[in-house]
Amino acid sequence: MSGLRRKRRPASWAAWTARLCVFLFLVGLAAFAGEDIRAISLDETLAAVLKNNRQLKLMEAALDLSRISEESARDGRRPVLRPAAGAQSADDQTAMQAGIGFAQKTAIGTEVGLGLSAGRTELKDGARIYQDAALVELRQPLLRRFGTLVNLEAERLAGSRTRAAMRELESKKADLVLDTVERYEMLLRLQSRAERARDAVKRLDGLCRLLAVRERQGRASRLDVLRAEIQLGAARFREASLEEEARACRAGIAEQAGWDPGVAWVAGPSPRFTAELPSAESVIATCLSNRLDYAQVLQDRADRERGVAVASRGSWPDIDLVWRYQERGQDAAASGALTLDENTWFVGISAGSSWPSYGERRALQSAIIERQSADLRVAALAAVISRQAHESLSECRRVRSQLELSEKTYRLARERLVLARKLFEMGRADSFSVAEAEDELQEAEGQWLEAVSGETVAVYRLMHVMGTLLDHPPELKPPAAAR
Repeated sequence: MSGLRRKRRPASWAAWTARLCVFLFLVGLAAFAGEDIRAISLDETLAAVLKNNRQLKLMEAALDLSRISEESARDGRRPVLRPAAGAQSADDQTAMQAGIGFAQKTAIGTEVGLGLSAGRTELKDGARIYQDAALVELRQPLLRRFGTLVNLEAERLAGSRTRAAMRELESKKADLVLDTVERYEMLLRLQSRAERARDAVKRLDGLCRLLAVRERQGRASRLDVLRAEIQLGAARFREASLEEEARACRAGIAEQAGWDPGVAWVAGPSPRFTAELPSAESVIATCLSNRLDYAQVLQDRADRERGVAVASRGSWPDIDLVWRYQERGQDAAASGALTLDENTWFVGISAGSSWPSYGERRALQSAIIERQSADLRVAALAAVISRQAHESLSECRRVRSQLELSEKTYRLARERLVLARKLFEMGRADSFSVAEAEDELQEAEGQWLEAVSGETVAVYRLMHVMGTLLDHPPELKPPAAAR
């Protein structure tokens, strides 16, 4: 990715410390519960998705079918042997014949044919006549079907379909990677929020106990106790909800990666991006050099341009030059027929076109319209790419600024809660100030965790827009001449 590098360094000490604490808590909880819970990194998850995803396997099977079709398109230019045999019986004679033929078509349309045959005829009086023959035939298209433009078009189109299937597979891989990153970051966020909800439950449980004691002492009202108990119930509900959401998110990732949904695992800290963002011009240039959908519309346009050239040949005369040479031998003895003492040759022209060529004219008009449509699709996608590049950069800048602000707000909210509890324990503040500080801390934590994961997702989305999320084969990228 131009201008962006992934570094194993947290965006801030608070982000790294928070995720590390959550990770250690989950591992320790698993050890205490006797479960074997493994921490799986983002790179391990992505590798498993690319290897085991069932949708990718189905698309790989479709790609194999496209490759088979491409090989079938080349069968017309491969050499072919054609054995032949026959027998015929009439009132006065019985004839038998066997032979073998060889045929091959070249890239410019030349058809070469060779044939050898041997036969025997038995007359009613018992006499036998042997016939042997050798044949050479050349058929060369002269105008409409001459050259590689026409004769290799079917192979080129089959190759284009194979490359389209390959681009579709690679694009699906990139989509799955981005979707997995979004799910993984959501799981990290849910794990962190669940851990903080457990901490809040502990704090509020301690607050309820303290208020219950003070109520009996006459130092707190029933209203204070009820408010604290309501907050405690809400915190427990939030903890249970977050754990269920994390379990569902974990199951979704396991399905994409082909894992057993019953296997226990937790998400480990994900990488952070700290490099400077590239300019919009650099992002657009990278998109035009790497986007597979842009390469596909360029390939479609090239196919349509060739289609116009092929269709324009339809108005040309369909003429073939034919040359044939044959040697034959016939004798009452088999050895005498092998002398092949008779020969004939033929040179001629065959025409297969009709006039006027209404169908060919309509085919040319359709090919021209398809080429114009392909030009429009290229221009439209280029405009979409420019818009997506600016939007992705704007999102990255926005989430980075939000991360700085939310981290500062989160740190201040923690300090305020600590101070409010101290003042409450000293009798210099009431329980409402503690409850209010607890609510603000929950809100600040949620915003900060959202910003932490949002930065990673935004950078991955930018890489997805640029076409650099995965290393694609060079032959699938846009050609350098069209960038």
